[in-house]
Amino acid sequence: MRYVLERPTIFTYEPSMMLGVSICVLGLAYTHLHQGHVRVDVFWRLLSPRGRALADIIGFLIFFLPVVGIMVWVSGAWAKWSIENHEKMAESYLYPPAWPVRVVMVIGFFMFILQAVAQFIRDIYLAKGEEKL
Repeated sequence: MRYVLERPTIFTYEPSMMLGVSICVLGLAYTHLHQGHVRVDVFWRLLSPRGRALADIIGFLIFFLPVVGIMVWVSGAWAKWSIENHEKMAESYLYPPAWPVRVVMVIGFFMFILQAVAQFIRDIYLAKGEEKL
């Protein structure tokens, strides 16, 4: 629209932002399942599989669980507020409701925690010296 008809479409900003947020947040659990998140593995890669599992357990308990737990809590409160107050996005003249993207954020972060807990259980099993699940 912008280059062909010389008419920018400002109303597409919010739907494209909502779509982008949804894609990113719903992809967190899938990416975690396939070990696709960025990892600083300077020392981690030198460890045995059992040592890696122990490092992952410690990282989960110290860093991951508190941070993502807070993200679930805050996004849940934000979605609740958005639903109760009928929040509208006001970046353009479209004024779409904000609650759908807020609810998708809660779902995405919650799925991320579920996937991380599953990996945590696998790491505990591996750290005990058992075979991989």
